[in-house]
Amino acid sequence: MTMNPSNRSTLAILLAILVLLVATAVPMAVEIATSPEQFLGPYTYHLFLLLTVGILLCGAWTIVLGGRELQRRGKLLKGVLFAAYLVVTVIAGLDAVLEAYPPLIPQRVLANLPFGGNYFFPKGTATYEFRPDLGMKARPNARVEVFYVNDLIRYGQISPVYDYPTTHVLYVTDSQGFRNSDEATTADVVVLGDSFIELPYMPIEAVWPSLVARRTGWRIRNLGASGYSTTHEAVVLRKWGLAYRPRVVVLAFYEGNDIAECEDFELFQKSGLSYSQWVAHRSKSPLAWFERRPVVAMLRMGLLPYQRVCEQWSGQDAETRAARRSYFNPIAFEAGGRAETIGLFSYSLKFLSDDRETMRSQRGWALCREALREMKGLCREIGATLAVLYIPTKERVYLPLLRGRFTAEAVHKSVAAYHSEVKTMKPEAFEAALFANMDETERAVGEFCRNEGIPYFDLTPSFRQAARQGEMIYFPYDSHWNGLGNEIAADQAGVFLWTLMQEKKSP
Repeated sequence: MTMNPSNRSTLAILLAILVLLVATAVPMAVEIATSPEQFLGPYTYHLFLLLTVGILLCGAWTIVLGGRELQRRGKLLKGVLFAAYLVVTVIAGLDAVLEAYPPLIPQRVLANLPFGGNYFFPKGTATYEFRPDLGMKARPNARVEVFYVNDLIRYGQISPVYDYPTTHVLYVTDSQGFRNSDEATTADVVVLGDSFIELPYMPIEAVWPSLVARRTGWRIRNLGASGYSTTHEAVVLRKWGLAYRPRVVVLAFYEGNDIAECEDFELFQKSGLSYSQWVAHRSKSPLAWFERRPVVAMLRMGLLPYQRVCEQWSGQDAETRAARRSYFNPIAFEAGGRAETIGLFSYSLKFLSDDRETMRSQRGWALCREALREMKGLCREIGATLAVLYIPTKERVYLPLLRGRFTAEAVHKSVAAYHSEVKTMKPEAFEAALFANMDETERAVGEFCRNEGIPYFDLTPSFRQAARQGEMIYFPYDSHWNGLGNEIAADQAGVFLWTLMQEKKSP
């Protein structure tokens, strides 16, 4: 018996539905294969739902086509294989086109790719240029729309269900490629640092160096760049900062990754690779190539509405749903009479647990010290003062308030899922080390600056005080400051700078 046109159309529709179901399962399978301990539990309900829908479709198929058509296994198998062939061809073809012409990749998709998809652009993007001396730097006179996705989402620390609306900011740079709203040839203060200085996800007027400049009338040049380490910032000072002849140079030292990125920058310089090649090869994941594909990011984004619907259909209260998705993140707590929820970054928890000897033996810490000494010497040559502003991680600010809100097993399992060296530690030992050693990096940086005669100011006490009062000064599911965090940083940095500026006026 030959299928009539009506049955063929029905079969085509059902095959298309099946293809869509398979496509939505691809990114889920990638995450499960990459880190099964982290993702299998949270996605159990979604897998169950997918199986249920598949069974219902098979039932509908049986009713519509009839038993006699299902007995024609040869033609049915050929149809399924042809449909699978079409799916693979279309997906592979789309991925090849996007790789060949990366400007076609939407900004929202690039924001969801590892390293912002920069490996698709050998010479740079509309926003960034790739350089052998710095790796990546914002282009001069850039004027582009920037899409920013919470970093805990991008790095898989929090289920995408938690994603806030993507930040959408008009990103503008000056003639030297830094985030300043005007041009200048001189400055009272030059500020160096990473994303906590550039803050590309916030309007320029809300960034703390802009706030200080507006409040004091000082000419402040923001030379911050996301992803830079202390060794990067020494290069920036030599190439651009000294030309402003500032009275004070402030290096914002972010404890979260400045030490590690010093070592990473050295490896890049020694690799002989271009920046795009370096970015493409730095991931150690066994599925790194697959994770870097634009079609995978598009499929993951397509899953978000599906996951949110599943959240509603699950019939669980919010606390139970959170527990199903993650055994650690996010964490609910109370402070200052307010109920809050926060997500923590596994890498920060890992390095905060390092003891004094481990922290100070890192190659990156030696590189940091060399760069700080170099910058101090450069500043002295032009009669400027180098000062260090210490920026704590969200984890170190809020951990004192979170003790007892999670078990030792939960935090150990969460960190060990991403950092294999933690697996050898017992959960109780890891938790004890975390709370005992969390201030070691700050102690090391502060001690070094005092010994070298570098003015030093630590933002941790004021941030912890605000946290105890129930203030959220970081975005819940991102490592960076929100507007309030920038306000507090501006208040504290302003006082620190005022003292330094007064000293410069003294005979």
